Amino acid sequence: MRQSWPEQQSYYDDRDGLHRTDGGLGHPPSAFSDIPSHMSQEFDPSPYHDDPYMMTSTSSRPLRSRRSMLLVVGGILLVVIVIIIGVSAAGHGPGALAPLKRHHEKSGMEDPDQPVYGTTKNGPKPPKVEVSTEVVNDNRDEFGTTLVSLYDKYDLDWATLSDAESPQSKSLLSVTGAATYEGMATAKKVQRYALGVFYYSTFMRAHAEWTDPTDWVSSHGWLTSADECEWEGIVCDSATGKVTGILLSKHALSGYLPLELALLDQLQELDLASNFIHMTESEHHGLRVFGMLPKLVKLQMDDNYVMTEGTGLPSSFSKLTNLERLSMSYNLLQGNIDGAVVSQMQKLTHLEIESNYLSGEIPVELGQLPNLFYLYLRRNALTIDLTELFVNQVGSYKEIFSLWLDDNIISGTIPPAIGRLTGLASLSITNTTLGGSIPSEIGNLFDLQRLWLYSNDLTGKLPDTLSSLVNLQVLEIYNNEITGKVPEAVCNAVQTADYDFRSMMVDCSMIECPVGTCCTECY
Repeated sequence: MRQSWPEQQSYYDDRDGLHRTDGGLGHPPSAFSDIPSHMSQEFDPSPYHDDPYMMTSTSSRPLRSRRSMLLVVGGILLVVIVIIIGVSAAGHGPGALAPLKRHHEKSGMEDPDQPVYGTTKNGPKPPKVEVSTEVVNDNRDEFGTTLVSLYDKYDLDWATLSDAESPQSKSLLSVTGAATYEGMATAKKVQRYALGVFYYSTFMRAHAEWTDPTDWVSSHGWLTSADECEWEGIVCDSATGKVTGILLSKHALSGYLPLELALLDQLQELDLASNFIHMTESEHHGLRVFGMLPKLVKLQMDDNYVMTEGTGLPSSFSKLTNLERLSMSYNLLQGNIDGAVVSQMQKLTHLEIESNYLSGEIPVELGQLPNLFYLYLRRNALTIDLTELFVNQVGSYKEIFSLWLDDNIISGTIPPAIGRLTGLASLSITNTTLGGSIPSEIGNLFDLQRLWLYSNDLTGKLPDTLSSLVNLQVLEIYNNEITGKVPEAVCNAVQTADYDFRSMMVDCSMIECPVGTCCTECY
């Protein structure tokens, strides 16, 4: 069970204007809530998706004869069916799929006179069969051959296709049982199949952290005859019709991400933040799926239950060589961050891995990423030496724009080399044992707009060079042992800042900062 996380809000700086959507708090609160935010979220119990489809038998014509005729005809039909099935089975190669079971056999589909998956409207949509069982079986044999070939290509286990209870089998039936199957291009069939497996793998799937899952919040269009590019949360390339994005944050998805996402070979964006997805290195093929999406540019999995067991970031991330944005905060990542994994993500601009269980030192490779603008590492157990970070690793973090290191194991002092980070606009190092004085070189950060250094062991006099920071919107340095006076230029900058959450907070008993004309609040 993961720890109780802080209230989940979006505090992250936007590089174009540093717009912060934090609801007026100015900086994330340090208090922790009793439970993860998404666990207290109340979803509308009325499902927005379509009602479950009713399965109807395709062989229910009444026979107009006496009981003896029924028995004779029934016996003949039974013999013929057995012969047909035997011949069909003999003709199937090792890669063929088993024929579709008749509707009244135990195949995961209940009596056609009853709703599938219980008597309520809650639950995933069952596959809708619009053609005869014979046609479905022919379609399965044809499309199954295509799928087996693709499964072999991606080294997947195609045995799941014959398990009637599996997401794979249900998705296969939804494709091969559609009236539009015949006129559908193979690429569209594969695409709809992969999305169907994703749907059945993440819809009301109980796990250790969520034993009573709910429906998706909404699933407009999913598994209907509508083009999959019109399904809720799906983004497609307008020219090719290929799926390029799945955007379903805050949708109450549960379960796990299936390996079949690899069949969406143009997938560039996956935003599943604030859901209940549960994945570990020892279940459901581990975390291998991430490495099977090499074209991903954005991966946002914040606020889920993705767990690593001592490896820090999943090793499969090393294959995400096109990734620019990675957001994995509020998960269960444990262990040291592997520099070998980080070094493969040379296009990374945004790394957000706050509120996990990461430990050890920050790898050198992280500071060497050439385009890293945003780095959010708060609320872990990382051991951080600022001198090592900014002095010994010469040339590191040269493009850094926003750096948040709060609530880690940080001691020592702020090195003068901090003044080299001239592109820095947002710096937050709070709730640590950071000591010494604020170096005068901080005045070299002319673009600095937000600075949080509260709740540390800082001492000494406030440097006069702060007067150079005429773009400041936020300065919070309370709960330290700093003395002096806030420069008038800084007072003016904060008081006139065009920012709704501008803030100046200091220990007014030690620092001269009149409320109203300079400080917004005294601590």
